[in-house]
Amino acid sequence: MPDRHGELAEITSLAANAGISIYDIEIAHSAEGPRGVLILVVDTDDAEALREAIERQGYRCRAERLS
Repeated sequence: MPDRHGELAEITSLAANAGISIYDIEIAHSAEGPRGVLILVVDTDDAEALREAIERQGYRCRAERLS
């Protein structure tokens, strides 16, 4: 995700508006420029809906099940 004002708020608002709780959050910043990777931990049942909502906003997103 781009390192710009309001980007994190946009993603977390998508979750909130869909009624999805975020259990954990991590941001891995890139040394190569103004972007990074946002890692969200949500309930397995909500992961696909959140992934779709994030992608509709133009972000690349991947959902993986934690073991």
